[in-house]
Amino acid sequence: MAEQLTIINSSSKKEKYESLIPQIEALIDGEEDLVANLANISAALKQAMHFFGLDFTW
Repeated sequence: MAEQLTIINSSSKKEKYESLIPQIEALIDGEEDLVANLANISAALKQAMHFFGLDFTW
């Protein structure tokens, strides 16, 4: 089943992460396969943060 991410256009990485976290939680809910979950999380982060925007420090 395909999921759709809602990505906010904000200059603040913190706001992007805060809006993405509940979406990622919904995306992986019920999936027990760790590799599938990590792949989905990585894809969501890449899509939302345009890959090079990945920065885990706020």
